[in-house]
Amino acid sequence: MQLVDVFHDIEIRRSEYWSADRLHLNGTGHQRVAEIVLAALGEGPAAMAASAGPPAARRLIAEARYYREHVLPWIHRRVRGRSSGDDRTGKYLDWIPVPAVD
Repeated sequence: MQLVDVFHDIEIRRSEYWSADRLHLNGTGHQRVAEIVLAALGEGPAAMAASAGPPAARRLIAEARYYREHVLPWIHRRVRGRSSGDDRTGKYLDWIPVPAVD
């Protein structure tokens, strides 16, 4: 078993690798992690950096939008003792058969 440490990869910390919620990797971020893992296993070249454009400058408006759309709703739910999954039902409310795949 081999441990692949992505935590200390400085490149992955750039905003170009993260989704708008800043919690999840976007497609480019997943690609970077896959390249890091493959390189660690000796199955590929070293991971490539994202496109070499200017760093994404987060403007005040973008920051305000992030806090309005992601942070404040999270705080509001926690203060009220609620979860983002409360009052939601599953896609299927009963067991359904799943056909076997050959």
